[in-house]
Amino acid sequence: YLDVTWVDVEVSECFAFIYFYFCIVVTSLSLTHTKSQTALVLLNVSEPMTKRERELIKASYSKFNEEFNRVMAVHDNISIPSSALRQRVCDANVSVIVNKFKEFDETYKHTGFSQKNPHKYLKYDHVKVEMMIKSAFL
Repeated sequence: YLDVTWVDVEVSECFAFIYFYFCIVVTSLSLTHTKSQTALVLLNVSEPMTKRERELIKASYSKFNEEFNRVMAVHDNISIPSSALRQRVCDANVSVIVNKFKEFDETYKHTGFSQKNPHKYLKYDHVKVEMMIKSAFL
């Protein structure tokens, strides 16, 4: 558990902001890095989808779920005493993560990319992601 209240306020706010910014950057890279086969990149899929296209979409959802859970676990162990800084960091997380995920999810969730186990990949919708991020900063 990391509580930054024991340090000088300016130093703790700076540390907290840098740490959360790092989390945002790491998460956004996993969401947008175009060379990654598991990035949330919109593909031009054929109709019907090929097995490779379905596998790429499954891998993207799996990677997002894994990274989102990891980052949320980190957020549970950090305290930001400044409400203004906490709100800025929350807004930055929502802006980076939710918008990209929403675009990806709305494009693929109804395509039938997983016919046997869609619940395995569709763990979150963009509303739930946003709500979870905001609740982490309460």
